[in-house]
Amino acid sequence: MGPWIRLSIENAEGITIEQGEAKPGRGFSTWTYTTTVRNPVRTGTCIHVSVKDHPGNLDAREMQL
Repeated sequence: MGPWIRLSIENAEGITIEQGEAKPGRGFSTWTYTTTVRNPVRTGTCIHVSVKDHPGNLDAREMQL
């Protein structure tokens, strides 16, 4: 399996409101994820991102808005 980027979005209460995979773009390092669920209160939202590259290296990060 090739590289992938997976995202999970939690609201301020810690409830997962959306998750899915980003789609590769035209460039080598360009990926796109389009949200499908409305999140009216962005403050406190946490975005979790997991990535895997061609050699199979894994990494994860999270960011709170």
